Amino acid sequence: MDTTIREVSPDELCDGVKPGKVTLVLGAPSVGKSHHLRTLGPSVERLAEMTAVDDDELVVVDDFVSVLVDRDHEDWATDGEPSGMSTLFARPGGGVLVTRPWSLDWLYQRGHPVSSDLLARVDSVFVVRTPPTDYGESFHEIRETIYARNTAGPGYEENSSLIERVTVPSYDFKSERLQEQIGTVDESVTPAAFLSLSKHGSETVLFEPDVRAVVEESDASVEPLGEAARDLASDLCPRDGGVGRQRRVDSPAVRTAILLVASSVGEEDTAWLEPFVRHRPLAGAAQALEIAFDLPPGTIEQLRVFASESMRAKIGERLDAQSEPELALAQARESFADVKSAMQTVAPSLDDVSMGPDKYGSSPLVGAWHWDGPKELDATATEREFADAADKRAGPDVDEIVDALDDGVVVLSGPAASGKRGLAARVATELTTWGATVKLPDLRQPDHIRAGIDATPNAVVVAAYGAEPARIMSDAGVRALVDWVADRVCSGAVLICDDEHREQLDAIADRAGCADVAAWRDRTEFSLGDADVAPDRTPRAVAEDLLDAMGWPDVRSPTRRTLDVDPITDQSTLAAIAGIPDADLDAAFVGQLVGEAIDIVAQTARPSATRQWLTLVEDLVAGVAQNRGTADEAIRYRGSVSGIAMATVASERPTADEWVETLAVRALTLTNETATPHGRESVGGDVEPFVTAFATALARLARSAGGADLNQGALATVGQLLHEVVDSETIAGKTGLTLLCRIYGITVGRLVESTDNSAAEEVLAPMCNLVEQAAATHGDELVAFVLGNSFASMFGAVAGAACPPENLSTWVDALGSRVRGSLGSVGSLANQEELVEYAYAGAIGFCWFEFECPADRTESWLAALGADICRTATATDLDDTAAFIVAVYGHGIRNAVGYRDFDRADLLFEACDRLVETIVASGIGDEEWAYRAALHAGALAAFAGIEYKDPVGVKDGPYNNALPFPGSNGFDDWIVLYDGSVRQAAVADGPHRGRAQYLTAVYSGALSTHVRGFDDESVAGISPRRGRVWFETLTDCIETVAGTAELVDDPVAFLRGVYGDAAANWAANGEAALAGEWLPSLGSSLRKCRWEIDGPSKVEWFDAFAEADAAILLAVLTRTDVGERTHDRLVQVVLTQIEDAATAADNPPHPVNYVASVYGTALALAIESDPAKVQLGVTEVVAAVEDLSFEWVGIERAEVFERIYAEALALGHDHPNTEEWLDILTERMETTATRECPEDPTTFVGDVYTRAYVEGVTDGVDAWRRRLDSELRAFVAGSNVDDPAAFLEGVYADIVVAGTTQGQPSAEVEACVEAVRQSVQTASEAGVLGTDDAVVRTFSRAVDMLPTGNPRAQADHTYLLGQALRTAGGEDLESAVFKANGESDPDSSTDGRADR
Repeated sequence: MDTTIREVSPDELCDGVKPGKVTLVLGAPSVGKSHHLRTLGPSVERLAEMTAVDDDELVVVDDFVSVLVDRDHEDWATDGEPSGMSTLFARPGGGVLVTRPWSLDWLYQRGHPVSSDLLARVDSVFVVRTPPTDYGESFHEIRETIYARNTAGPGYEENSSLIERVTVPSYDFKSERLQEQIGTVDESVTPAAFLSLSKHGSETVLFEPDVRAVVEESDASVEPLGEAARDLASDLCPRDGGVGRQRRVDSPAVRTAILLVASSVGEEDTAWLEPFVRHRPLAGAAQALEIAFDLPPGTIEQLRVFASESMRAKIGERLDAQSEPELALAQARESFADVKSAMQTVAPSLDDVSMGPDKYGSSPLVGAWHWDGPKELDATATEREFADAADKRAGPDVDEIVDALDDGVVVLSGPAASGKRGLAARVATELTTWGATVKLPDLRQPDHIRAGIDATPNAVVVAAYGAEPARIMSDAGVRALVDWVADRVCSGAVLICDDEHREQLDAIADRAGCADVAAWRDRTEFSLGDADVAPDRTPRAVAEDLLDAMGWPDVRSPTRRTLDVDPITDQSTLAAIAGIPDADLDAAFVGQLVGEAIDIVAQTARPSATRQWLTLVEDLVAGVAQNRGTADEAIRYRGSVSGIAMATVASERPTADEWVETLAVRALTLTNETATPHGRESVGGDVEPFVTAFATALARLARSAGGADLNQGALATVGQLLHEVVDSETIAGKTGLTLLCRIYGITVGRLVESTDNSAAEEVLAPMCNLVEQAAATHGDELVAFVLGNSFASMFGAVAGAACPPENLSTWVDALGSRVRGSLGSVGSLANQEELVEYAYAGAIGFCWFEFECPADRTESWLAALGADICRTATATDLDDTAAFIVAVYGHGIRNAVGYRDFDRADLLFEACDRLVETIVASGIGDEEWAYRAALHAGALAAFAGIEYKDPVGVKDGPYNNALPFPGSNGFDDWIVLYDGSVRQAAVADGPHRGRAQYLTAVYSGALSTHVRGFDDESVAGISPRRGRVWFETLTDCIETVAGTAELVDDPVAFLRGVYGDAAANWAANGEAALAGEWLPSLGSSLRKCRWEIDGPSKVEWFDAFAEADAAILLAVLTRTDVGERTHDRLVQVVLTQIEDAATAADNPPHPVNYVASVYGTALALAIESDPAKVQLGVTEVVAAVEDLSFEWVGIERAEVFERIYAEALALGHDHPNTEEWLDILTERMETTATRECPEDPTTFVGDVYTRAYVEGVTDGVDAWRRRLDSELRAFVAGSNVDDPAAFLEGVYADIVVAGTTQGQPSAEVEACVEAVRQSVQTASEAGVLGTDDAVVRTFSRAVDMLPTGNPRAQADHTYLLGQALRTAGGEDLESAVFKANGESDPDSSTDGRADR
């Protein structure tokens, strides 16, 4: 034989195995063969499983002999060799065949086909052993494996008893071939034999030395079985319900075990089997028994399965069902006669040599890592669960779980005490019956448990998350359980988890990376559903049991210590009395239970005599509540119980007012006891369980609204009691009326959830009547408050109620109808407005947040609320319905922000455009886009009111209810958040032009809302300084919009509109002191944008500044609602701002241009004033101009006036006020001319018209230019002009000169010449100018007036004028003009111009 045979230690084994080779590994039981080899590659239990392993990967065939002999008929090839053997030896990756010397010897002795050439076919043989002389190192390794802290060193004092107990003796092969080829396998220490034991175990075990001592005299042998016996074994084998290695009926070990049992069952001689079942032989002990009795390898393991009482019964049933089993039984008895006799002789001695944990637990090689499954699970189930709890619930049966467990993970969940552990105990019993070893490991340090699990045959692990038994305490514990199944360290795992811990378990599994493991991804989930509570466990029956346990009526002062009840771990005392888990004791059941108990007690006692009894009942209810959820959930549960009890007592006992009051007082007392100090978060928000108690009672009593069963007396009793408690304001730190409104809202929410919307008004009527009755008890000043906030709370409750979104509008409309019906009961219009504002602003803000409207219902609710706001506002006799709704909406947004829940606000703001669009679509506003802008402007302005009222809260850190942390949302983030809704509406509003107009209105309105009277007086003092965060954030938003091309295509015009319109509004209407602050701030913000927006030129920016200043100037000058001194201060603020802008170092034009633009534009804007204010506007602007010296301008004062009037006339336009405006303006102009140029006032007027005419030509406003020309002719025709024709010709000539010399392109010169030509002709036709050659004279005069100081410029001007004349009147006109002037044709030079 060429095969290499080598002896190695367990630690050397893996290094010796070579990939691509086939290695046979022999070693004593528990020496560590499989444990070490598992690191090299996957192991298989059938040759057919190799197909799932990559050919290039090394495969380990564990227990090779069993793989060969435990087979089905189809596993064999025609030549008698198992299919797959040839594949095994041909695998590129190689293989490792693992077995024990005894098993291989048995195979050879039986003449198995493989035995003929096995050693010749393998490449090498490794004999694994640890010499007894090396026991110290091996002991130390085991201790390091099982203990987190191994206090002993690697050197152990010699302990002959322990060494003997872990030493497997030498084995001499009985097969001559094996003896010749391998020889003797020397003795070896196997300390790993102890790994499957635990100090906490309960099983008794057999050790090899003790078994050898008992069976050393045995010389039994098994005779071959007949065919009938083999067939009978197949028929008698029960269904396999185990996990791990599957039993095959043709396996010699299975067949032998079944027939040994069957032959004994048939003779009713089974007592001798008990010791073999009762005590678990360790691997070495089992081998010793098999060697002694000549049994096939693995027979003792199978015998422990089939010899158990339950299996014997199954085999007996199958045996009775056989028609003629006698022959087969006779064959079996004959084959096993010798063996059976020997085993019967040895059996009693096994009891004597077995060892329990009290003995083996003291060994240093035994850890403390597990508890035995069935026994511990039974004990835990008895302690923690109700009897037969699982049988009362919908869920899996034992067989379903067993089937899912085979190499898998099962998660068994359900409420606490629902029977999970009892079910797991039955599963464990079933698994144990089939040979599995169920362990409950101590998973605090899973790394020190794995080896023990690995060493336990057919191990199934059971653990629980968050509770006993085998409580998992860490991420590592969950992951270890999954890894053990994935690595086939165990045959399956059951993880028990109460529902209350399930979210935590899932989070830990994610954190531990369990999703990366297929065993976890493929897990099977079983859940125990709702309990099927026995029909006799009615609230009345449980109430009677409760009173019996308390000793009523004999014990009038019961305590927990006097209760007669058997406790259930982790279940409340009341649950134990009821026989129902806490999870199934819902508030409705317990509340009715308490009510029924009070009904019984009230027959013989009054509340004052049962104080201690009620205290104990309340304590028992608290115990249930604590086991059902969080602290908040528990306190609300107690409130629900109190409410149900109040409703039950009020309904069943018509004269039960004092009992209802007693329950209410106890809820109130508990509310005040659970209120937490200022600065800390309160359990239940400082108003629980009082709120829940009364809301539950009212909802229960009002639920039969509209039917004959409505108990009006009971509802009145509870309602009156609520009013009395609220009025007394005995709840710590809470305003009573606000609390009352909140309770009404919660009650309506519960009614909405429990009834159909088809009779919404009828369902709501009892509660609405109660609200109106409560409001009527207060003075006129509080009626609107109570009604409005109650309806607001109800609207909010509808938003949060669990009803279909399509039903929301019905409920909202029903409530809105009651709001409108209540308007007449509040008296004055002011009270009506207050009622409506409280109702709808409260609904939008606080109440929507309070009741947490789900995201998928928000838009539907907002749309319904928006439509109802419009219906109600229209039904109210308001002066300005549109403005009122804007105020309501802004108030609602302010309420929402005040709630400080950023995430909820994000949801509301994202959907609020649905509310706005609904209001806009109602047609209340004049123009949709303008009304939409007004609503959003009011909302943005509302943020200023928040800062005004709480400046410290706004500025100090995060603006929310959460703990501050880096990146928390500040108040500015809230403004930006709402601004997103504004932009969203802009994008949906149409093309750029419409967007810019809409956005201008929004932001200018937001900056000036507080001057329009839309807000309450308490925030009337808002200014950029007092609302600094708001103002700076809003201006940042405006700047961002201006720089967004998608929204605005002309940022300068947009910004001028925003800040200019806002400033003009403040100037015209703002309180003087505030306006004095607002005007510079708005102007500064506009000018600051110049540096942030790229693209526009300086000229564009300063033109915008001038337009804005002009509008502000006119607004402030025309104010008549302030005193003279105040008015003068406001005017001075504006004038200073104008002067600063005009003289700014970076102002591109001369200061006079800015001055003329501002004051001229202000005069022009007066044309659009109210008719009664046109004269005031012109007069005030002119007066302001005349009061200024303009020394800082740097030019003659008269010229400044000329430019101002010219700018005003140039900017004029057709308007209903145009005639009046022109009359006033020209009159003031002539007056100014007389004062500023007394020697020649007509020249002043002519210069004004000249500038205005030229600008009209440049701007292309031909119609307005002709209107100015008409005004000029009218002036000429007046008494102020001595020679009209000469004067008019001079003005027209000045116009031509100005139009030619001011640097315009040739097209504009041509336009100017043509315009003057037409004007001359018109004047000629009107008789103002002579008809003879008036055109030629005028243009010739213009040629004479062209500047002559610069010859080059003169030539250019002459050329341009000639070109324009030729275009206007042809060459004849050009020639006539220049000849009349005594000059040659301007085109006579070579290039048509003077030499350059």
